[in-house]
Amino acid sequence: MRPETVVTGLRFGEGPTWRPDTADVICVSMSDGCLYRVDPEAKTLEVFADTAGSPNGTAPCADGGVLVAQNGGVAFRQVRLPLPARQERLEEMIPGDLPELRYAAPGVQRVHPDGSVTRMLGPDIALGAPNDIVVAPDNSVLFSDTGTSLRNGAPQPVGTAGIYRYRPPGTDAWPWSPAMAETFGRAELIVATRPNGIAVSPEGRILAVAEGGLRWLGSDGALAPFYEDAAVDGLTFDAEGNVYACIPWDSTILVIDSDGSLIEELESPEGGMHPTNCCFGGEALGTLFVTDWNGGGRVLAWRNLPARGFAPPAYRD
Repeated sequence: MRPETVVTGLRFGEGPTWRPDTADVICVSMSDGCLYRVDPEAKTLEVFADTAGSPNGTAPCADGGVLVAQNGGVAFRQVRLPLPARQERLEEMIPGDLPELRYAAPGVQRVHPDGSVTRMLGPDIALGAPNDIVVAPDNSVLFSDTGTSLRNGAPQPVGTAGIYRYRPPGTDAWPWSPAMAETFGRAELIVATRPNGIAVSPEGRILAVAEGGLRWLGSDGALAPFYEDAAVDGLTFDAEGNVYACIPWDSTILVIDSDGSLIEELESPEGGMHPTNCCFGGEALGTLFVTDWNGGGRVLAWRNLPARGFAPPAYRD
């Protein structure tokens, strides 16, 4: 089953989050420095919030807002990838009307339901390039920080690449290894690694892209293997615990069961795709929405999948 195209015009889209109360998807545009609101039924796209920089991942808030992992800014025209084939493909995806980069301090932003933007973390702590973000069942916020980005010319990132955890007031600290972690107020470096996507399972476990594959993150900072040898970007779960993992450079989305076995690959649209992240939404969470860098930056939708989606926890202020 091929997906349908919901909207185009995101350019370098990422971080989709479904909002059930308004029946829409909030997506970021890394190149535009803003969040877009996508109405999947009307198939419309409109600006929701201006974050500057390059917003990356998002996570839902209980009031209808979102949390944003802000990596600071990616100068796509200046990016030089080590593999020639990937560099050529990236250049093919850069639109002619790409706006100039507006650098923002790396950190975590809070976007309110009216589109106003405040800062939750940074620049007072040393963060490099926050990438993806998720809310845990205890209302703590976990986000990946790659330590570097492809800003090329913006201020150089500082700090340690790894998975961080923000503790709202009243939330207990996790046990972790003092040899591997630092604490910055309520922000804790849980594990030093080179991460990417991060998601929470229906059982409340945290699954992250780290060390060349998908890894379960323990509250002691340990990383346990789940699925190997896949260059995953973003990911999400369905209600049965299956993982939907976006593999952008291989133009595919893997469906992996809760035991770590590959079930299938979702059928790609004609002309291929460059999927970056995904979430479930729509009626009964029956649609998988995916941000795709192909075609001017699209949101794709796979409808009527066998399992309904899992709604991750929403952050409560």
